[in-house]
Amino acid sequence: MNENIKKKSKLNFFINKLNINREEKIKDIDILVYYRKYESKKFLIVEKFIKNLSGKLNIHIVGDNMKNDEIVNHGLINKDKVLEILKKTKFAILSAENISSLFARDCIEMNVNFFYDNQIKIPDAFRPNENKNKMIPISFDDIPKSSEKILKTLEEQNYSKDNFKVNDIKFDDEIKDNLKKLK
Repeated sequence: MNENIKKKSKLNFFINKLNINREEKIKDIDILVYYRKYESKKFLIVEKFIKNLSGKLNIHIVGDNMKNDEIVNHGLINKDKVLEILKKTKFAILSAENISSLFARDCIEMNVNFFYDNQIKIPDAFRPNENKNKMIPISFDDIPKSSEKILKTLEEQNYSKDNFKVNDIKFDDEIKDNLKKLK
């Protein structure tokens, strides 16, 4: 990408005005997965994780239903219901292709720790060093090894109850200034 275009681009705008939930709830859902059968979502990887982990963890799915008696399917539900489920969730598994998804934003706002593909670069705004216990990299190329890491993390009750630390970014003011310059 051209450097001039990069400088003018507003990347990771999805973290603008994050409102992180600070209320304490009992978290009895081990894993929540946003599961959609779109080719762009690499849903087969998600299916493999769920197959390896079901029966060992309390797994809930939002989105498309998955045939598996050892998980809880919530189906396609509205955002408010997803947020209520996230309040009771320890971890989520993000999709393989993107950490800047609306589901990732919801996880951060509801203070849900998550596993993500280690090939995805974490934006600096997330303060990766300060959130290393909240954002845990796993290899989507090695499902068995990553499944073991997920199980070990949950067995050790090794989930951070701390709030996410995100740099305060005020994209709105910057965007307004840029729009004024265009007039």
